[in-house]
Amino acid sequence: GRGEPTAVRTATLPLGDPALGNPAEVGASLKKLLREKGFGASKVVIGLPARWVLARERQVPPANAAAAAAILRLQAERQFPPELKDLTYDYAGDTDPAKPTTVLLVAATKGNVGRAVEAARAAGLTPVAVTSTALALAAALSDGERSKIVVSVAEDATELVVRTDGNPRMLRHLAVPGTQLVSAN
Repeated sequence: GRGEPTAVRTATLPLGDPALGNPAEVGASLKKLLREKGFGASKVVIGLPARWVLARERQVPPANAAAAAAILRLQAERQFPPELKDLTYDYAGDTDPAKPTTVLLVAATKGNVGRAVEAARAAGLTPVAVTSTALALAAALSDGERSKIVVSVAEDATELVVRTDGNPRMLRHLAVPGTQLVSAN
């Protein structure tokens, strides 16, 4: 089996939203932090906060992954607000050529994705994917259960992922800082 996820080394680089306005500066800070903490990996999966991701549950008819992606691309163009024309789309969940499924259609602005990728490259890293941090955490913690609710509590944000039938069904940024949810005790 996959075994339990294990954190070998962790570090935090507080950014705040305005920090991604200067990806070169963020990349330099990240590069310094990684060196100081002894990280040696060169490839990275970038996790975006839920507040940067639009997510909508969508029904997909029986379809393989390529056909589902084409169907969802058309739905995405109609589903998300027209003032947000500069979006990049994907979906989370599994499709099935034999039966209809429900997946989570996700979108993020190309500007936010581009700045995150640029910051990673400035840190000397090679981005291999960009995803939602909370969706990645929920997938890593799925341990074969068909349904699960994952709440990610950080100092500045709380994020919620609901999974049913093995697929993510909801991703939400909750406007409650983790410091308000976690007792000092």
